[in-house]
Amino acid sequence: MVSKKEDKIILFQNKEIRRIWQNDEWFFSIVDVISILTGSPTPRQYWGKVKKREFTDIQLSPIWVQLKLESNDGKKYKTDCTNTEGILRLIQSIPSPKAEPFKQWLAMVGKERLDEIENPELAQERMKELYDKKGYPKAWVDKRLRGMAIRQNMTDEWKERGIDNQRDFAILTAEISRATFGMTPSEYKKHKNIPTKSKANLRDNMTDLELIFTMLGERVTTEISEQEKPSNFPANKQVAKRGGSVAGKARQETEKELKRSIISSENFSTNKNLQNIVQNQQDVEIEITEIQLIDIIGIDWIKYKELFNKCYCSTCKNGHSTIVDYKIYINDINDIILRGKCSKCNNPVNRYTETGENPKYVKKIIKLIHNQDKS
Repeated sequence: MVSKKEDKIILFQNKEIRRIWQNDEWFFSIVDVISILTGSPTPRQYWGKVKKREFTDIQLSPIWVQLKLESNDGKKYKTDCTNTEGILRLIQSIPSPKAEPFKQWLAMVGKERLDEIENPELAQERMKELYDKKGYPKAWVDKRLRGMAIRQNMTDEWKERGIDNQRDFAILTAEISRATFGMTPSEYKKHKNIPTKSKANLRDNMTDLELIFTMLGERVTTEISEQEKPSNFPANKQVAKRGGSVAGKARQETEKELKRSIISSENFSTNKNLQNIVQNQQDVEIEITEIQLIDIIGIDWIKYKELFNKCYCSTCKNGHSTIVDYKIYINDINDIILRGKCSKCNNPVNRYTETGENPKYVKKIIKLIHNQDKS
């Protein structure tokens, strides 16, 4: 049986698409896909028009089957569903401008990308390659990747509880970290002497034991949340404290046994236990095309592109300047940087987005870098 939690496709993150396992493959609700791609207030009627125009009128074989899916009232009704290939065909049939980024994206990644999302192990191999290039030991990399999966499960669970913005994620994460290590992530970065303005990921600067206790706090938080189903933010905050406290107590017991603190002040460049660490730490930027950026951002492209109109221009003294004539770069911590000009005064402006903090984007960035290295 497929659990309720598994009946969501992480490809679309916050916006759910119902699905059901049938004949050894996933079938997705067409109405749900239509709703996301078009923003139509009446997706069922929209699908009826597409069905008539693209299939019935020209007597093409249908790409859908009717399967019973659960509705908002908790009951199951026969619903038009289609498989992965049908979803690709459906998107090509939608004339809405909002569908264009999806068409470009799917044309590049196709079924391979959806398979990768269903099976994260395919993407993990690419992530391993990136960390290997940076000089991290294999044992550390295995823990880091496991930690990413645990955090993804935790944020998925938070979304189940109605929490879906980065600010709330940061608050809850800080509660877990404070209970586990006695420090929030920002305080922890200061402890490790990671520059305030640095975009370095705290967890990329943790030791094996620090990663282990981070994972424990987040996994226990997820388990408690799944069991108790907190209904509001204060309740989720308490669950985060409790999950972190379990890890904090385990950390303290470990420190008693080892007779030393496991909280290290060392970072990526100073940790003596990380063998084969690369000596040169300067930023390395790789230029990419806008099509490649769309591939990376995927379903979030429409929202992401709004950031292009929210650049700070020191000449105009305006935080909502539009960047034009830009080039796009990926730095060594997987963040995206746009370097271009202000549309009003033509002076240089930049737009920095922390894509390196999002495992979904990192997987795609690693694949892109890997393919460029091969060519």
